[in-house]
Amino acid sequence: MNITYKNLLAFVTLADAYTFAEASERLFVSQPALSTAIKNMELALGGQLFIRSTRRVSLTPEGLSFLPTARRLLNDWDSAFLDLSNLFKLQQGILNISAMPSYAEGELAQHLVRFHQHHPNLKIRLLDEVMERVIEHVLDGRAELGLIFEPEDLRGLLFKPLFIDEFMLVVGPQHALANNTSIELARLDGSVMVAMNKESSVRKWVDGVFFKNGVLPNI
Repeated sequence: MNITYKNLLAFVTLADAYTFAEASERLFVSQPALSTAIKNMELALGGQLFIRSTRRVSLTPEGLSFLPTARRLLNDWDSAFLDLSNLFKLQQGILNISAMPSYAEGELAQHLVRFHQHHPNLKIRLLDEVMERVIEHVLDGRAELGLIFEPEDLRGLLFKPLFIDEFMLVVGPQHALANNTSIELARLDGSVMVAMNKESSVRKWVDGVFFKNGVLPNI
């Protein structure tokens, strides 16, 4: 099966851009060239990856299922050649860090700046993932370290606490609870709330606290 790096890059870029025009601009190729790359990939695989319309494209169920794998293959490809390039240049290599979005987009950036100042020859690759994927990355060797909440299952992991975080209730300025400095959990019973997906550790912890206190929010 002759699937190339360019095919994978074209597939992922088009999936993110939703239009051939936008994807072509990002890849610096013509729309016909991009269309040909996608068609060749679909022919090699034996099925459609995209549903095409006059204005935009969308992924087929098969394309949607393949997208995470394609992203991983591109990341692994880039990392492999970067590691080899660093060896040839006698650099120190690359440090792969996997972190939850809540930390990756906050404090971590400041620490990475200071780390890079002390280790300018060490390149840093950051994987922004949910907690469960961070653990997978550490266990399968894709990341040297991960930044997560303390997991219930520590098999195969060495966990070192960095700080204690707290859950907060966030409401709009016009909300009935907006002027309260502290709120009892019971007052949240029946409240309309936005929550993490059911598979996330954060959601399980929060639901557990609600259940223990007899609170049933409207998610």
